[in-house]
Amino acid sequence: MKKHIEVVAAIIIKGEKIFAACRSYGNKETIDKFEFPGGKVEANETHQMALMREIKEEFSAIIKVQSHFMDVDYEYNDFTMTLHAYFASLISDDLVPQEHSSIFWGSALEMSKLAFGPADTIIVQSLQNQNLADLGGK
Repeated sequence: MKKHIEVVAAIIIKGEKIFAACRSYGNKETIDKFEFPGGKVEANETHQMALMREIKEEFSAIIKVQSHFMDVDYEYNDFTMTLHAYFASLISDDLVPQEHSSIFWGSALEMSKLAFGPADTIIVQSLQNQNLADLGGK
């Protein structure tokens, strides 16, 4: 039986733009692909706590987690995961990548032209059906 991990991802919205970052690490299915930033949920952490910790570690930034968007179950070669995606807003002035090779701000449609990891691709497709202004993306 494959190992199962719980992962969180922040869909950070500013105005009509969504944030994504390109991974410079990972397995062959995710390396050099874009993602919604986040990471593994540690023991005794809520999803919100994990997201705030991960964004602070990976981007030296503070976010406010707003609402749950969707969950994605995905099976990689070596493990399975459940990705819990949450809308978030940026409290810090900027996101400074510590572990990612590049960042991108754009619409869901623009993001559909980028190479995302498989689980994040499902989120991009779902975001194309959302009105971001209604989700508190200010």
